[in-house]
Amino acid sequence: MNKTKFYLVGLLVFVMLFTIVGCRRAPSPAPAPSPVPAPNVPPDQTPDPYRPPVNPSPYNPNVPPAPNMRPAPPAPAPAPAPTPAPRANNRADDTAERIAQMVTRMENVDRATAVVMGNMALIGIRMEGGNEQQARNRDNAAGQQMKRQIADKVEREFPEISEALVTTDPEITNRIENISRNIQQGRPISESLDEIAQIIRDITPRMGR
Repeated sequence: MNKTKFYLVGLLVFVMLFTIVGCRRAPSPAPAPSPVPAPNVPPDQTPDPYRPPVNPSPYNPNVPPAPNMRPAPPAPAPAPAPTPAPRANNRADDTAERIAQMVTRMENVDRATAVVMGNMALIGIRMEGGNEQQARNRDNAAGQQMKRQIADKVEREFPEISEALVTTDPEITNRIENISRNIQQGRPISESLDEIAQIIRDITPRMGR
């Protein structure tokens, strides 16, 4: 009898424990944590020593311009090249050119250059035959006579010229050519007055005046 009771009590305890364990609710799984948004961290501004910096430019479509950055103004157009001063177109220059052309066509004359100042003409002549022929014409009587004939012809053909001074001296002719070149470039004859005065003094004794 006692043994049967013991079994009954044990069976009752077992059933009670099974009932308690079976009725216990299994814990529901905890919800997964929602992802926390990453903070808005600006990119690293530390320059890379192995990579050259890129300057934002409005002309580079791959690089956005910096805030408040204005496009560079267009480069100014190059200044036009200065035009040379035109030759003064006056009566003295025209007369000097016509005198030089007439004398150049004369016999034994290779090239002539004339400068006109007022009613006077300075005429430098390069003779055919080079410097040796010019030296003979400068020193001998035939050379003096030829220069006198040229001066008379100029004074006769050009009424506005009352005195024509002619030289075959290479050095004086070169000075006359330099003055003529300056006038053709637009420089006033007044810049050469001292040189002209000296040329007149150098020519006059050799023409026998």
